[in-house]
Amino acid sequence: MGIGSIQLITLDIIMENLQQHQTVNIIMAQKSEGCYDKGMKIGQWIEICDEFRKCQQITLNGEYNNGKKVGVWMEMQRDKDKTEEGFKTVKEIQYDK
Repeated sequence: MGIGSIQLITLDIIMENLQQHQTVNIIMAQKSEGCYDKGMKIGQWIEICDEFRKCQQITLNGEYNNGKKVGVWMEMQRDKDKTEEGFKTVKEIQYDK
């Protein structure tokens, strides 16, 4: 699997003294995740939007065919105060096949 350029790593931290559990997202030096074939994006991809930041996390989830976006892409969003609720679809974007 080829990796593009922001990777999310989820760490589970258990604070023993406080008996609390929290999830921490770390943004690495990559911007998307998916597969390449001869240098072209193919298959399912998750891309991190330029607006992705701690307070508002936005991704685009969809499919590439020969390096072009195809079908329906989902714009997903998660609020920093509601990370346990996960990402929710806020918009669908249609690309030609």
